[in-house]
Amino acid sequence: MEYITLNNGVQMPMVGFGTWQIRGEAGERAILEALELGYRLLDTARMYENEETVGRAVRQSGVPRREIFLTTKLFSPSAGYRKAKRTSSARWKRCRPTTSTCCCCTNPMRPRRRCTKR
Repeated sequence: MEYITLNNGVQMPMVGFGTWQIRGEAGERAILEALELGYRLLDTARMYENEETVGRAVRQSGVPRREIFLTTKLFSPSAGYRKAKRTSSARWKRCRPTTSTCCCCTNPMRPRRRCTKR
């Protein structure tokens, strides 16, 4: 597996396993197989409604948690610092990893501005 070193010194795998539309027992099996094949980056999001599935598979895998780079994403209604902080905390609780890795803002909203006519 090839890695890239992020600005904070954390190493992130160059290739990851996306979990869009992966749920339930079949989803857990798919994630377990991906980990067995050597994937170490798992990508999830609250919009996918599978963070719990990903978390269960990670815990069942036997792969040391420090070897797994886990990402999740904030959804637009979570825009803004306070909402993002509260939402990401709840998100990690659902997934229950022993350490968090990365939470991305993939669809940040622009601040609302008033338009005035002149």
